[in-house]
Amino acid sequence: MPHPLRSLLLAATLLAPALLLPAQSIPDQSAPAPTPRTLIERASALNKDQTAKTRYTYFMLERLEDRYDKERTIRYTGLHNLMQNIGFTKTTTLYEITWIGDLPYMRVVELQGKPLKGQALADEQARYDRAVADHSGLDMPARARIIHQTLGHSKIHIDDLLTPAYALTELRQETLAGHLTHLIDCVPVPSTDPAHPTATEHIQLWITDSGAILRNITDLIADEPEELQGSHMQVDNQLIDGTLLPQHALGHTYMLMAGENAIILADVERTCNRFRRFTVTSRILPADGQPAAHQPDPAP
Repeated sequence: MPHPLRSLLLAATLLAPALLLPAQSIPDQSAPAPTPRTLIERASALNKDQTAKTRYTYFMLERLEDRYDKERTIRYTGLHNLMQNIGFTKTTTLYEITWIGDLPYMRVVELQGKPLKGQALADEQARYDRAVADHSGLDMPARARIIHQTLGHSKIHIDDLLTPAYALTELRQETLAGHLTHLIDCVPVPSTDPAHPTATEHIQLWITDSGAILRNITDLIADEPEELQGSHMQVDNQLIDGTLLPQHALGHTYMLMAGENAIILADVERTCNRFRRFTVTSRILPADGQPAAHQPDPAP
């Protein structure tokens, strides 16, 4: 069963879609500076532009630690007769991010620093085989969910930042990895409308003029069903040949274990490297399934 924080971070995580950015040009000094809303609209458009996506495979090393937070549990629940048998876990998993057709897939390569073998290898192969079968029959909404979960910019839903639920302010400009970015502060607007409650996340985005989000930081300022106030995440992306790709992420998350009256503090770090452009080759075979014999070029 996947760790709950790992499931959250699949929708969060880290992973930025491989998005091909438009060619950079010398900015028009006479043009007005983009507003925070304009920059987020560009980021949203870039996130949705699947036709502009250049696919890459890469490896992702995930380090996950979780432990029972007794003091916070007492403060949160008011209970002192709490379970004491929750231990400390520490796992390291190496994934290869690859593709099944046109959809992403996270393949487990190593656990605790050792390659899979035996039953673990067989289980992973079975998981892959199921994914191949499942992916082939997916409808459009299901396909969209997989793309969002595996390759989403972060936990945030960018379009939510364009609603009245958030006030947007540019705090300053910063250079990240040689790229000029605008630091946009996205602050929840208080609401008394039960149908539109106050947003629970304070978000800061570092966005280039073209809409590439090179960094985002999310702080949970109110409890959610799966995460509690005080949780924090930072996601850093990078540009490789004009394509936006994941680089590094840190998550510090408080989670309430349903039915256990216990709060778990989980820390996760993900580092991505070994990027390769994803390519597919194909050839047409005759009906007998045998490659056709090479035919010499006609004489001139």
